[in-house]
Amino acid sequence: MQRERANPGVPPGAQAQRRAAEEADAAELANALAQLRAARRAIARRRHGPANDLVEARMLTRSTLAAAADRPLQGGPVGHLSAARAALQRQDQAAALREVDAVIALAERGRPPR
Repeated sequence: MQRERANPGVPPGAQAQRRAAEEADAAELANALAQLRAARRAIARRRHGPANDLVEARMLTRSTLAAAADRPLQGGPVGHLSAARAALQRQDQAAALREVDAVIALAERGRPPR
């Protein structure tokens, strides 16, 4: 933790990534909306590693044609999740919260994340 604070631009080591993944897995989230809300809580608590795992997990569960798998979606929920992930990587908490909030708002209006 102290090393991360001293070198914020350096990606966390494998041990920190493993802890973040375990924390995300421990949440035992049943659906995408709960997962997004958990990601938002993690971002608000400045727990960017677990938040990133939660956002990535939602992105990785989307279905797409194999021929288009190498092209990221630009809009909609997955576009917001991609932007949230990029914001987490650059430690931009405000942008990450905005993007996750946008997806939660879409889901609450009846458009589930894809």
